Amino acid sequence: MNAKNPERLIPPGNPLLIDGLDEAMSRGEGDAIDAILAQLEAAGAPSFILSCRSREWQARSVTNLRQLYGADPKILTLQPFDFAEARAYLVAQHPTADAEHVLDHLAAHNLDELCRNPLTLGLMGRVAESDTNLPATRAALFERVCALVWPEHDADRQDYGLAQLAEDEALDAAGAISASLLFAGAEAASTAGAAHVQQSDLRLVDLEKLPQAQAVRSMFSSKLFHSAGPSRARPIHRVVAEFLGSRWLSRQAPSPRVQRRVLAQLHGSGGVPASLRGLHAWLAYHSPSMSRRVISADPYGILRYGEPAALTPQLADCLFEALCVLAEDDPYFRSADWDSKTAAGLMIPTLKAKIQGIIDTAGSSVHLRSLLIEGLKGTPLAADLADTLESVVLSQERCYREREDAAKALLPHRERKWWRSTIAILTNQAGSDAPRLARQLIQHIDADVSDEVIVATLFAEMGVTSCTLPRRTKRQVQTVRRYRRLVDAIPSSRRSGLIDLIVDYAELLREDDWRSRSHVADIVAQLLTLAIDDGGVCAAQAPVVWRWLGVIEHAHSYDNDVRQTLADRLAKHDPLRRAIHAHVMDGNRGTQTLLTTAYYLKLRLVGLSAQPGDIAYALGRLAQGDTRNLEFRQEWMELVRRGWRPDGLDPDIRAASEAFRRGDKVLEDFLRQLESPKKPSWIIKQEQQVAKRDRKRRVEFETG
Repeated sequence: MNAKNPERLIPPGNPLLIDGLDEAMSRGEGDAIDAILAQLEAAGAPSFILSCRSREWQARSVTNLRQLYGADPKILTLQPFDFAEARAYLVAQHPTADAEHVLDHLAAHNLDELCRNPLTLGLMGRVAESDTNLPATRAALFERVCALVWPEHDADRQDYGLAQLAEDEALDAAGAISASLLFAGAEAASTAGAAHVQQSDLRLVDLEKLPQAQAVRSMFSSKLFHSAGPSRARPIHRVVAEFLGSRWLSRQAPSPRVQRRVLAQLHGSGGVPASLRGLHAWLAYHSPSMSRRVISADPYGILRYGEPAALTPQLADCLFEALCVLAEDDPYFRSADWDSKTAAGLMIPTLKAKIQGIIDTAGSSVHLRSLLIEGLKGTPLAADLADTLESVVLSQERCYREREDAAKALLPHRERKWWRSTIAILTNQAGSDAPRLARQLIQHIDADVSDEVIVATLFAEMGVTSCTLPRRTKRQVQTVRRYRRLVDAIPSSRRSGLIDLIVDYAELLREDDWRSRSHVADIVAQLLTLAIDDGGVCAAQAPVVWRWLGVIEHAHSYDNDVRQTLADRLAKHDPLRRAIHAHVMDGNRGTQTLLTTAYYLKLRLVGLSAQPGDIAYALGRLAQGDTRNLEFRQEWMELVRRGWRPDGLDPDIRAASEAFRRGDKVLEDFLRQLESPKKPSWIIKQEQQVAKRDRKRRVEFETG
């Protein structure tokens, strides 16, 4: 950029690579891009590659380059990591860290954006390698992330700009930018001039005037913000902006009077605006003196956006009471947001009696009950309330979600024997909710129940062996069920016996119950696919497998991939498939013709003509019989016809057909007719009519 003779830097035959633009800007060396463009012009406008952050790239740079080079530059943008790439990066760069756990932990706290940048992802990898555990709470994670991400990590930039800031100074500036963007509903912060700033942006020159915001220009280039286009940047994620913005706001309100004014702005419309609920919720964490008023104004917002685990017992009690008031005023306060929001911060010994009183009462707010039951999972208080949770699991008055969440919270606190007996009880309860819960519990305990219980549970859940009395007159909501997790939990040694039992139960299915037939077919298909993969099914079991495939014959599949996967496995298992063909064609088709038999074989995914080798195998078996047998001769002709292709017979099929023909002239004539088929009369007539029309047109053209 400062070279006196830039022409000497140009490599012959190669483009000029220009990097380090960020360092030049951080040293305050004016508009680095303008300086580079001037040097390029002085060097004769050579081809070049310029690497920089998009926020340093300005729209006028394109105009200047167009004037200099007579064409628009090609602008390429590095795409962020996706999940698979982030995982691969962590595995390669931080092999001792649990990549899956790191990514899942960040996703659970809405910090997915950190996974998309190699630098911030690498920092989290270092945390995972050095710390015994990743931060357990949302607040601790945000504190750790901000402390890691804001500093300047480049060793060449330690003498200026971002590297010279103290942590409080840096986070205050970041908080000022974040709070301003949230209050204004702005999209990004911008370094553009007044005439070029986008309508949805805030200018840094204005933000610098805020209290404790003198360092906003330096923080603008930190990893707490990512580029949103030329001269623009926004926080790496809204949740981080809310955390930092609330931190800055709380530090500007040290006195009761200022605090009242801040809260008046947030509560002025009778409730906290939806766009500011996150900022408002974090005030309970950053400002103890405002906590009670923040909690009372929006208790559910604390659970959704804030950090309830950091509350003192007194504030936790305040939050519990505020939630009770909210449930009375709005019993369906979760209706717009049924995502799991942890109430684990409320699960403390001092609130045990109050929590039990809500959970144990079927007449309390179902939304509040569900929230508290979810919060018990993984907490010591769940062991103290185990009896209460047990009654919820077994209660037919409770909704399915309550019962399922209660079961999850109760799982570590009951022995396997108790769960087996509970599964049996649930299977025998009326309706579909209890058997559905029983099936989920079977999955949780790795299918450690008998085959009879598993099959009874499946058919009870489908409503085949259980029903609700009195019968419902209103239209029922149908649930699309997925059984893959249950199928995977079945040990390989039990698969064949389980399939056999399912097929026995399938006799109970009504002809018009296509949903249950579809579910049964999918389960059998998945189990049989796994059995084939594990070598648990062989050609000797062809009669049994043919029986199993009967449940698939007329069933509609919810998941076509399941059916196709089984078809692919059967297509590759020649011995089993051909043993099935032999079993069916030898003694299980009665008076059916070969054409009808082939149709049913196709329905059961073992079509006869799908593989040329199958036709050859069937012909080879016929060759062992008497060529003069009329039934065999008819079957031979049908097999040859099914194996015929536009280019004739496959060599293996021809060889097998000749083995049966043994020089028979009638069968030879049949082959000759296939090779030179006689045209049907309707085709001959059609061709004559076409020729006649062509002659007529030609005459009209020549005489006209």
